[in-house]
Amino acid sequence: MKSITKMVTGLCIALLLTSVTASAKTINVTSTAESVTTTGSLRWALAQASQGDIIDCSAIAGGTLVTGGAGYDITTPLVTIEGHGIITDSPFSITAIAVTLRNIVFNGVSNNSGAVVMNNTLTSANGATIENCLFTGCTLGGAIFAYWETTVRNCIFANNTSQFGGAINIYAAGSQNQVHVYGCTFYNNSANNDGGAIYIGDKCFAYLGGNLFYGNNVTGTGFGSVIYAMPLGGVSSRGYNVTDKTLYLNNTDNFGYRFHEELGDRQIAYLTFNTTTFRPLGPILNSVPSVMANFPSTDYYGATRSFPSASGAVEYNASYVTRPTVSSVTPAGANQAASGNIVITFDKAMDTQTAGTVQLNSMTALDATAGSWSSGNTVYTVPYSGLSGGTNYTVNISGFSDQVGNVMNAVTSGYTFTVENTPPTVVSVLPSGGSEPTNGAVVIEFDEPMDTQTAGRYG
Repeated sequence: MKSITKMVTGLCIALLLTSVTASAKTINVTSTAESVTTTGSLRWALAQASQGDIIDCSAIAGGTLVTGGAGYDITTPLVTIEGHGIITDSPFSITAIAVTLRNIVFNGVSNNSGAVVMNNTLTSANGATIENCLFTGCTLGGAIFAYWETTVRNCIFANNTSQFGGAINIYAAGSQNQVHVYGCTFYNNSANNDGGAIYIGDKCFAYLGGNLFYGNNVTGTGFGSVIYAMPLGGVSSRGYNVTDKTLYLNNTDNFGYRFHEELGDRQIAYLTFNTTTFRPLGPILNSVPSVMANFPSTDYYGATRSFPSASGAVEYNASYVTRPTVSSVTPAGANQAASGNIVITFDKAMDTQTAGTVQLNSMTALDATAGSWSSGNTVYTVPYSGLSGGTNYTVNISGFSDQVGNVMNAVTSGYTFTVENTPPTVVSVLPSGGSEPTNGAVVIEFDEPMDTQTAGRYG
């Protein structure tokens, strides 16, 4: 019976969409005023809206604060709000079906029910769509409280807090509920109880695909640093979710959601994105294939995604990042030893699992298995031996990668040294003179370090 009801509801909504398309209009927001009586204010636009209308905030510069006091109520079905980057510190309460919020920054919203709350009186199979929105520093109820079916795509959730689900709380008041989350970034969200990033209540279900979770946690005695699902709740990975927590014991407890490596979910060890722009710092996140259904074709900033795409809300672009470079190499200059260590210092921490190549002139590459890292994985040391005296050697370096997958540009010049060609001389020999014992040791001191593997002769 429930599936039939949802089919009928969906058909009704489809018919409603068809009927309102012709009459839909665009209402422009031109004022940051709060009053419903001020023409051009967001509150005025909501009061004017009919089914299918678009409320366009492009006339207000992106980054402008539009405050709504106690909050905005969206009561008209099929309304889309195009925020174009406006900022609000007020909550949005949605009590109508098929509402879309796009390109809105919810900054510091403090509301017990969340920055965006879907009203619990609605049970529609066609709920809200929230796209390309940033939720940052929202407290009390966190970012989103989803009482009914919701799709969240290309959103960034950063530093939000709540009792349950620091970023998203999925709840069902006596009925089933499902939420679809694709291509979102969850950073440093926390819950006092369960679900640092996402809480899934009984009779609720979450579909997750291509999301990035980093630094989320529970601050109290609850469970699920990343995701927590109640016993009658559930979660389904659509693959390619990335987390900094252990994959199979995701939250170091027994009740958090477990990601699935066989579906492309994976763990990362390092911070892989800029915590201001949330742009990936390297290609390490590029794993989402083009075949993933519902994954957005553009990212949070509107850039076209190339596949495999980066997990999370922002696509990787090489122009965002700086490749690692070599700061110094020793030995350098003249009169260097024929055996010793090549010591390479990089300008950032490197991936010690990526085998780079160190080659002297056109000789066989030095043995990488004998190399070692130090100084916070910025200094690489590899031994060399058997060089020819009087020969000039260029240190060629290539293939080394930083911790987020950016590979260095090859270095083929600029770092040279010359092996000395002056034979060693004897400084002193003991014993010397007369009246020496018939048995003892001969001690020879040279003017430079010697090759201990070369057998000399004394007689």
